[in-house]
Amino acid sequence: GLGDVYKRQGYEIAPEFLSNGFDAEIGFALIKFAFTRSAVQKVNMISALNDKDSDRILRDLRMSPINKNSKEMVWEITRSEFEN
Repeated sequence: GLGDVYKRQGYEIAPEFLSNGFDAEIGFALIKFAFTRSAVQKVNMISALNDKDSDRILRDLRMSPINKNSKEMVWEITRSEFEN
Protein backbone atom coordinates (compact mmCIF):
# COMPACT_ATOMS: atom_id res chain seq x y z
CA GLY A 1 0.00 0.00 0.00
CA LEU A 2 0.89 3.63 -0.05
CA GLY A 3 1.18 3.93 3.72
CA ASP A 4 0.89 7.35 5.28
CA VAL A 5 1.74 10.19 2.94
CA TYR A 6 2.16 13.67 4.36
CA LYS A 7 2.05 16.93 2.47
CA ARG A 8 2.15 20.07 4.54
CA GLN A 9 0.67 23.09 2.82
CA GLY A 10 -0.43 26.45 4.08
CA TYR A 11 -2.42 29.44 2.97
CA GLU A 12 -3.23 32.91 4.21
CA ILE A 13 -6.21 35.09 3.53
CA ALA A 14 -5.79 38.85 3.35
CA PRO A 15 -7.41 40.57 6.35
CA GLU A 16 -9.99 42.37 4.20
CA PHE A 17 -11.32 38.99 3.02
CA LEU A 18 -11.58 37.31 6.43
CA SER A 19 -15.07 36.35 7.63
CA ASN A 20 -16.27 35.75 4.08
CA GLY A 21 -16.34 31.95 4.32
CA PHE A 22 -13.21 31.39 2.25
CA ASP A 23 -11.53 29.30 4.99
CA ALA A 24 -14.44 26.88 5.14
CA GLU A 25 -14.68 26.69 1.34
CA ILE A 26 -10.96 26.01 0.98
CA GLY A 27 -11.02 23.39 3.74
CA PHE A 28 -14.02 21.59 2.28
CA ALA A 29 -12.49 21.61 -1.21
CA LEU A 30 -9.22 20.15 0.08
CA ILE A 31 -11.00 17.37 1.97
CA LYS A 32 -13.34 16.59 -0.92
CA PHE A 33 -10.44 16.47 -3.40
CA ALA A 34 -8.34 14.23 -1.12
CA PHE A 35 -11.15 11.70 -0.87
CA THR A 36 -11.41 11.43 -4.66
CA ARG A 37 -8.27 9.29 -4.29
CA SER A 38 -9.29 5.80 -3.16
CA ALA A 39 -6.09 5.30 -1.15
CA VAL A 40 -6.85 8.27 1.11
CA GLN A 41 -8.66 7.14 4.24
CA LYS A 42 -8.19 10.21 6.44
CA VAL A 43 -7.28 13.87 6.16
CA ASN A 44 -5.47 15.86 8.83
CA MET A 45 -5.31 19.63 9.15
CA ILE A 46 -3.32 21.71 11.59
CA SER A 47 -4.26 24.95 13.31
CA ALA A 48 -2.33 27.22 15.62
CA LEU A 49 -3.06 26.41 19.26
CA ASN A 50 -5.92 28.50 20.65
CA ASP A 51 -6.90 29.91 17.24
CA LYS A 52 -10.61 30.00 17.97
CA ASP A 53 -11.63 31.02 14.44
CA SER A 54 -9.72 28.12 12.85
CA ASP A 55 -11.03 25.73 15.51
CA ARG A 56 -14.62 26.76 14.70
CA ILE A 57 -14.09 26.26 10.98
CA LEU A 58 -12.48 22.84 11.44
CA ARG A 59 -15.32 21.75 13.74
CA ASP A 60 -17.81 23.00 11.12
CA LEU A 61 -15.98 20.75 8.64
CA ARG A 62 -16.75 17.86 11.06
CA MET A 63 -13.08 17.40 11.90
CA SER A 64 -12.04 16.19 15.35
CA PRO A 65 -9.03 17.33 17.37
CA ILE A 66 -6.69 14.36 17.78
CA ASN A 67 -3.38 15.75 19.05
CA LYS A 68 -1.80 18.96 20.25
CA ASN A 69 1.58 20.27 21.21
CA SER A 70 2.71 23.63 22.55
CA LYS A 71 2.11 25.39 19.22
CA GLU A 72 -0.54 23.58 17.20
CA MET A 73 -3.58 21.33 17.18
CA VAL A 74 -3.95 18.44 14.74
CA TRP A 75 -7.44 17.74 13.41
CA GLU A 76 -8.71 14.70 11.52
CA ILE A 77 -11.63 13.47 9.47
CA THR A 78 -11.90 9.95 8.11
CA ARG A 79 -13.41 8.96 4.79
CA SER A 80 -16.41 7.34 6.53
CA GLU A 81 -17.04 10.48 8.62
CA PHE A 82 -16.90 12.64 5.51
CA GLU A 83 -19.19 10.39 3.48
CA ASN A 84 -21.85 10.05 6.20
